[in-house]
Amino acid sequence: MSIQSTAAVQSEEDLQKYLKGISIPSRPDAIDELRREMRKPFPDMRSISGTIGKDIALSAGVLKTVNSPFYGLSNKLSSVEQAVNFMGLETVSKIVTGLLLRNIFPGNNLFMERFWYSADQTARISSYIAHTLHVIPPGDAHTFVLFQNIGVPLLMQKFGNYEKLESEATAKDLSIIDCENDVYSSNHASLGYIMAKGWFLPPELCEAILRHHDVASFDVLDPISPVARSLIALGALSERMNRELMGLPQIIEWKEMASHVRLHLGVTEQDYREMKSNVIIMMEDD
Repeated sequence: MSIQSTAAVQSEEDLQKYLKGISIPSRPDAIDELRREMRKPFPDMRSISGTIGKDIALSAGVLKTVNSPFYGLSNKLSSVEQAVNFMGLETVSKIVTGLLLRNIFPGNNLFMERFWYSADQTARISSYIAHTLHVIPPGDAHTFVLFQNIGVPLLMQKFGNYEKLESEATAKDLSIIDCENDVYSSNHASLGYIMAKGWFLPPELCEAILRHHDVASFDVLDPISPVARSLIALGALSERMNRELMGLPQIIEWKEMASHVRLHLGVTEQDYREMKSNVIIMMEDD
């Protein structure tokens, strides 16, 4: 399956074939508790704050995320309740969902440690770019970027040799989706989509996860939602910046999407360089 063809994967039946015996982790209880409260006509913010606060690491993660300079808040927040009231229930819920991924796939080896470091950095960059360009809420961008490659740990758990495949794909300038399908008869975009749906992510985020390597998503005649298209563009630009900062070569998908991403976001190369300079400063201050 080429990077242009993920659009053809539409039905749930089609997507299920990519599981190939791979187990999708269940939703954490905290997500179910948050959703139950969010479905009420008048959600209790204090109850929601209490649900998050029961997990010390989770509440600390929420505060660290919202207080990051990448989110652009003028004043730091000191409690989860403040974060919920200021950022809004939907945004905090998405941040919580993203943070809970670390509990499911801990960095227990060098590859996973690098995976999460790169995912965290790219998510923070995407929050800043989203805040700067005002195209997508920063919380949505952050959650999307954390989830877009979550199928990689699933493949890693099942097959174990993912790092070698990824290195060869980059070195030979091949599509990682093509390589995954050839070797595993599965791919991380489809697996990430299935997991995101099971974790109650909004449809637009799920669609963007499925198609984040798909250059056809920028075709004006493509039926993809505008929000998903913007998420894909933000994710691609953020990943480009993160790979540059880490001294890594650009992947073929960026080369395919670069002009489309710049046009969609209205970002010139000078704009990009200025944002990159600001990101470097924020990383030093964070």
